[in-house]
Amino acid sequence: MSFRPPDVPRPAQPQLSPDTSEPSATEAVNIAAESRFESGTDVEDESAFLPLAEQLVRFERRTGYVGGFILGVFLISISSPLLFFITTWPMRILLLGAWFVLVVGLAVVSHRWPAAVYRHTRWRLNAMGLEIRRGVWWKHR
Repeated sequence: MSFRPPDVPRPAQPQLSPDTSEPSATEAVNIAAESRFESGTDVEDESAFLPLAEQLVRFERRTGYVGGFILGVFLISISSPLLFFITTWPMRILLLGAWFVLVVGLAVVSHRWPAAVYRHTRWRLNAMGLEIRRGVWWKHR
């Protein structure tokens, strides 16, 4: 005995008349892309890309500040017992200095990085779909 799935009716395929001279939207985009490639003018215009909303920078900074605060509290909770076990003052000062440098460095990165990401992220919407270009060090599509 073999299992046979039930017959599901397939949706009707649209019938294309052979006398249609107008290409569909997809065919028109493909023809335009092929002609640009063949003519060697496949260089894309950067002015066609739009920047992201400016509110993104403010949102990402606030998110970074909250994450930095949580990480700072976590680091204090881990490093405070070490202060009791370390008996020499130079080591205590070194531990507090390392904590301070880490928290300040995280705050600086949380403030600067979203602006850099905003400057290097662009988008556009065309017949092919949504294209997002981003990357501070490496460009991604």
